[in-house]
Amino acid sequence: MVDRRTLRNKTRLSSLGLSEDVVQQINQKISIAKKLREKFSNIEKDDSIVSADILFVNAEDKATMDYYAKCRSHVAAVPVFVYDQKVRAETQKQEAEAAAQKQEAEAEDQKPIEETEEQKPLTEEQAQAANLVKYPNAKNLRSPIALGRLSEALFGITSSKQVVSTEVTDTDHPQQSRITTNAFKILVVDDSFPVRKYLEKKLPELIAEVDNTIDFDIHFASSGRECVKKLKIARGDYDMVLLDIMMEDASGYQVCKWIKKVKRSINVVMLTSKSSPVDRVRANLSGCDSFISKPPKDSHLKKVILRHHKFQKKNPDALALHQRIEGIIK
Repeated sequence: MVDRRTLRNKTRLSSLGLSEDVVQQINQKISIAKKLREKFSNIEKDDSIVSADILFVNAEDKATMDYYAKCRSHVAAVPVFVYDQKVRAETQKQEAEAAAQKQEAEAEDQKPIEETEEQKPLTEEQAQAANLVKYPNAKNLRSPIALGRLSEALFGITSSKQVVSTEVTDTDHPQQSRITTNAFKILVVDDSFPVRKYLEKKLPELIAEVDNTIDFDIHFASSGRECVKKLKIARGDYDMVLLDIMMEDASGYQVCKWIKKVKRSINVVMLTSKSSPVDRVRANLSGCDSFISKPPKDSHLKKVILRHHKFQKKNPDALALHQRIEGIIK
């Protein structure tokens, strides 16, 4: 069983109902492209769809789509719907044969049967449009899969705009739908898609354990620049920022200094795999309030949440109780 605390460096891919040929196409493209190889895993034969970040689904197979619709609430992965031209050709052949048989039956009865709009099979374009509306953040791919389209789909999903939708529904993210002006607002800043997905799932669980009566609002940014942009738009209206140190466009130290200049009341928690004494000193000098090593323990995340004044006001003894429990467990 995979430890849920493990934060992967690569975005995990899995598949549902795809032929071996299509899976091989995807894996070959990932293997030959360095940028894809560094960011994404290959699709393994027995990979669990529950632990996947991105799930390739055979949109041509009705049984597969029905199964995906049923298990969707248990799968956090963003879907990519694959339309296989070979399967489509076979489907069209079957549809043509069925239409011919129908015409023969109508000729025998000498009474044409009028086909309603609902009875007509969906075209590939109609099916694609329907899936994109039904499943927010989904992508469509046509097989044979071209490298350019695969890259565009994968990097499009792993950008923060695709990961976090502003129009979430109660079905998709029941925790994120509880947004109020007095909510406990967290901004997670990390350029790793798996880390953002992990914290998207983990933080609501921990906040509910700490205080299930408080409203909360969790947002995400995939770079230092995007973090600054979100804070400017929100006029610094965040209670806590979980901030990665190692990012491509700016270091967490630089971003933390900027945050503290804009609004010192924002609680900045450094989240990083770098945990040497030198890193801790640099983090303290930048003005951060806490420092957590990756992968973060639940108890450490709980502690930084409980330290915030919003929780202290509601339950001033909660942090002391948590620390006593943590000491007993250790």
